Amino acid sequence: EKHEYMIFLDLELTSGFYDRATVGPPKILEAALVITDTNMSEKGRGQWVVGDYGKEELQKLGEFHQQTFRDAEPGGEFPPLASATVGGNGLFSDVLRSKLSLANVEDAMLALVTKYCPENACPLVGFSVHCDREVLLSEMPRFSNYLSHQIVDLSSLLRMGRLWLPQKFEHWDKRESKYNHRALNDVEASIETLAWIRDNLFLQPPA
Repeated sequence: EKHEYMIFLDLELTSGFYDRATVGPPKILEAALVITDTNMSEKGRGQWVVGDYGKEELQKLGEFHQQTFRDAEPGGEFPPLASATVGGNGLFSDVLRSKLSLANVEDAMLALVTKYCPENACPLVGFSVHCDREVLLSEMPRFSNYLSHQIVDLSSLLRMGRLWLPQKFEHWDKRESKYNHRALNDVEASIETLAWIRDNLFLQPPA
């Protein structure tokens, strides 16, 4: 049933949870959604970069953003910082190239979700997804109002799993993570994570 579908979400923002007091309210740079059924089989996906920012605005964002969102190689608008040990993921350059406004992105996200999910029925799923939900309330109220009030926060599930079943994480901690602070990659990582949580923390072995 469609009301049991899940909306995996990730947002890349102009400020994080801990620096909003100094940087200001977070704004959306990039968004991605993947909608799945209860078995995490994909039904639809989308990824959007918001082009509402200029080069100077992006250069004024915090240290984490400069380390993470600049280009992977020199030669572009946002060469890696001299202090960076690895190149960035290129989001800043994608922002400059994007022709989409925040309203365009909200329209596209709402269109995708309404195609697969009844109103107020399907939960958001993701890492610390309550933080993204807070941003949606102010940045994308129409999209936010369509969602269920429920969320599935993977960070909380992982935290409790480490407290109660620490032995289960020995293999998990050795995996190669795809998480790279680009929205679609992080959504795909969250789907893999929920599948692991289901198989290793929730399902009981047969008697």
